[in-house]
Amino acid sequence: MLLPQLCWLPLLAGLLPPAPAQKFSALTFLRVDQDKDKDCQLACAGSSQKPLCASDGRTFLSRCEFQRAKCKDPQLEIAYRGNCRDVSRCVAERKYTQEQARKELQQVFIPECNDDGTYSQVQCHSYTGYCWCVTPNGRPVSGTAVAHKTPRCPVSSCDQEQQSALEEARQPKNDNVVIPECAHGGLYKPVQCHPSTGYCWCVLVDTGRPIPGTSTRYEQPKCDNTARAHPTRTRDLYKDRPLQGCPGAKKNEFLTSILDALSTDMVHAVSDPSSGRLSEPDPSHTLEERVVHWYFKLLDKNSSGDIGKKEIKPFKRFLRKKSKPKKCVKKFVEYCDVNNDKSISVPELMGCLGVTKEEGKASAKKRPTPRVNAESTSNRQPRKQG
Repeated sequence: MLLPQLCWLPLLAGLLPPAPAQKFSALTFLRVDQDKDKDCQLACAGSSQKPLCASDGRTFLSRCEFQRAKCKDPQLEIAYRGNCRDVSRCVAERKYTQEQARKELQQVFIPECNDDGTYSQVQCHSYTGYCWCVTPNGRPVSGTAVAHKTPRCPVSSCDQEQQSALEEARQPKNDNVVIPECAHGGLYKPVQCHPSTGYCWCVLVDTGRPIPGTSTRYEQPKCDNTARAHPTRTRDLYKDRPLQGCPGAKKNEFLTSILDALSTDMVHAVSDPSSGRLSEPDPSHTLEERVVHWYFKLLDKNSSGDIGKKEIKPFKRFLRKKSKPKKCVKKFVEYCDVNNDKSISVPELMGCLGVTKEEGKASAKKRPTPRVNAESTSNRQPRKQG
């Protein structure tokens, strides 16, 4: 993931001819100010990637980039090492450029931000009249710049940003570009790395936005593969979704039998020393959410964040063996795969099993799991006493 840098915003005038749709690279950001000051044009390509949080709330990926910014703003100081925690990059950059515009009367480009702190899909430069599309991290989408009108933006995705980064990496002296790793459906893989520096960090899988405080070096951070800026309301997608051969009450009976069987299996796994050490559950999850996350992790052998075609086979065997009525089994995997990508994500498994926080809290009380747990505990007590 390449976090957008304020210093990427060169002059538009003279760079983009007044054509209705002119292609430009990820480095051809739009800015009209005195960035041509040679004393402040440090070459930071290849510098060590050690994020710094500046006193204005902006995150700089290296000390070199911080020094370049400090050259233009001598009052800028280092607040602390690491990514800034309180505000997003877009919000910090917007605040900074607004102050610069008021203080120095420069016609700077001021970014627009979404409510979640990501960059708005369409960005415009009021002084030049140009508008263009960007990814949630602020990277411009090649070929979308238009003059005096709103561009038609394609759906932002990891694949799109990856392509843009690859194009940028092919430019001379651009060996410091971070190329994102993508998952199915345009999502980002939860772990992103910069191979040349050894740094890895966690991101929100729908926007690719880095999660503060997760950066590690020479090791993989532990990331939540379902972390999203815009959580999908997957349960709603299944509310009126028909399950072939399994209408109404039969469907409810079927889902209950699956969750009962999974709950029992999870309790036995927890109480069985031979099963190995299980990961600590999220305390904010209901019992049924924990069950789904536990079972998903068992199926997701390659830790890709999706249950692929081969990984689905054990799930199908489980359904045939543990659930009833049997007529509901046949099309259940297709029922879960709501986006039809031949794989199942955690939100999809949650949704097709009917698990939500509100419903989970109520329905978990009805499950036989506490009784099974009590039995397992009582079975272990003699061993502890002996």
